[in-house]
Parts: sequence; C-alpha cells; structure tokens
Amino acid sequence: MDYSIFNLPDGAPFDDVTAAYQRLKAQYSEDRFAEGERGNDASRRLMELEQAYAEASFRHASQRDAEKYGHDYGAADDLIKRGKLDEAQAALDATAERTGEWHYLQSIIFYKRGWFAESKKQLRLACSLEPDNAKFQSANQKMDAFTGAPPPRPGAGGYGQQGQGQGQYGPNGRPAPPPERNIAYDNCCLEACCCANCLYCCTC
Repeated sequence: MDYSIFNLPDGAPFDDVTAAYQRLKAQYSEDRFAEGERGNDASRRLMELEQAYAEASFRHASQRDAEKYGHDYGAADDLIKRGKLDEAQAALDATAERTGEWHYLQSIIFYKRGWFAESKKQLRLACSLEPDNAKFQSANQKMDAFTGAPPPRPGAGGYGQQGQGQGQYGPNGRPAPPPERNIAYDNCCLEACCCANCLYCCTC
C-alpha cells in the first residue's frame, strides 16, 4: 500500500494514519467547494483518501485479528461492516477452523439477513466455545432480551460442543432451507434494532 497519500512513510503506525486521514479529510472537505480546478482537485483527493483509508483499516483489522485469534477474520469483519454479506460469508467459509470468533461473525451475518433463530444458535455456539469472552456474552444477553427468549439450559440444544447441530446447515455453513421468519422478531427488530449496533456494538 502507498502511504504517500497520507504524507507518511510506508508501514507507518495505524494511529498516525488515522490522524493524517482526519486532518486531510477536513482540509479536502473544505477545499472541494472552491471554484475551478482547486475544488475539482480537492474532490478527487478526498475520494482517493477515503479509498486509501478503507484499505489501511482493512489491513490493520486483518493483522489485529491474526495476532489476537491466530486467524485472519479481518476480511469478513470489514465486509460485514460494508454490508457485503455474500462476500463476508465466503470469507468465513474459507476458514477451516470454527472458533468462537468465527461463530460470532456468522451470527452477525445471519442477524443482518433477518435469520434471527439461526443467529442465536451461532451466538450461543460462540459463547460455549469461549465462555469467558465478554463480547460474546454481552451480545448473547442482548439477543435474549430483545427476542424475549430464556437463556439456554446448560448442555441443551447441542450448544455444548463445537460441531453439534451441524445437520441444520449446508456445506458452506448457511441454513438450508432458510429458517422460518417470525413476525414478533421482525417487529422487535424494527422497533429496537434499526441496525445491528444494539446487539453487535463491538463489530458493526
């Protein structure tokens, strides 16, 4: 990646990239309203800056997740945030090992598709694999609260071990056939969850 657009050397720390991005964005955002070539040049530079920062953010997330989890979930995470759910699903499918973070991201994809029952199952799998993960536990509690569902009994429903209950999924981890929609879930989602932030505030 070329960091010259940020006026920084290649491999500069991400914090420095973010600071440069914010400074330059403010400058170009103001200059783009100027008349003539100055305004046109500022608009072009602003677009290039946004694209470069998106790439830098993606690389930073990939490196962070690879260090934290031993797996690169940054690609799937970034694609989910950008609303590219099919591509995010493909990125998850390409990862052979199903860790707690994998099931957490799969839960987000199902949630954004409106498949709330399947989302809950994946979230509970994430919690069962990493019971001490505060992010997973918080999302699971919020999910149960807004759906009005009681928490699962220990060992119930096949959530106690990884791989159980997989007969409900196709080879790529997607429901087959799609689960039935629940009107109560949809209404609740419209009222309380206009975006996924209420459940997945750490990721979306």
